[in-house]
Amino acid sequence: CVHADTPHAREVTERIHRAWLAVTGTACVRIATHEPIPADTHAIFAVGGDGFLLELVRARPSGIHIPICGWNAGHVGFHMNDVPEHDAGLQHVLHAVARGDVDCETLYPLVATLEGPRMTSASVIAFNEIALTAREPGHVLRLALAIDVHPFGTHSGDGLIVASPQGSTGWAIAVGGPAVHPDVRAMVVAPINPHPAVRFAQMLFPFVAPPTVAIAVDVLESEKRPATVSVDGHRYDGIHRVVVRTEFPQSDARIVQLISPRDPSGRNRFFRRVEEKFLRPTPTT
Repeated sequence: CVHADTPHAREVTERIHRAWLAVTGTACVRIATHEPIPADTHAIFAVGGDGFLLELVRARPSGIHIPICGWNAGHVGFHMNDVPEHDAGLQHVLHAVARGDVDCETLYPLVATLEGPRMTSASVIAFNEIALTAREPGHVLRLALAIDVHPFGTHSGDGLIVASPQGSTGWAIAVGGPAVHPDVRAMVVAPINPHPAVRFAQMLFPFVAPPTVAIAVDVLESEKRPATVSVDGHRYDGIHRVVVRTEFPQSDARIVQLISPRDPSGRNRFFRRVEEKFLRPTPTT
């Protein structure tokens, strides 16, 4: 069991620890985010928000080959399971996990090559998204796209996002991109505030690309209009070219498997989460 460093996450972890002990008669082994995972681990309980889940995965670049069961102690927590308010309810869902009555989602990362000055390059991994934004506030970023080396228009605006299916419900959906089911192996390309001027506007809409292509983005006029590249929230400056691919289906070395207690009604977890997190009105007091 590993948790975010917040009072609420620690409180939820204590509840899960007690409930798991009551259900199984065994204790959860607690580890820090960057600690090695014990060899005999069957599943990881991750307590926090979606950002903490990313932190946990990024701390292990060689991959996590053990299912992760996330418990929401953050804000949206789209990829996390909601923690029942009462202990009896928590024990009920943990009993389902203990007996293997779970749904499993397999998440494949994005892999990108970042190219900077003097032909220097670096390879990075993102589970949610890779975004290019204008480094200077108020500047229009000009980008040229290519799909498998074939030109695919230009974009001028605040930036561009390339997201995985699991990342489609994060930053990408906030700029008008679609919510993509994790079973759909694809990449979402979503412009951020495209400029409406006729001479600029070529890409005014998001699109979905298959996992077999490479998406190249060149920063035009990079000296005048520099870009910042965000890889799951980690910033890189001085980048003038980004090439993004997905690891599906080339490798399973760095996949992440998320498990959740199966819905007794048989409803698909993704659509249930979309309804709960995006479609239901916020209760008023």
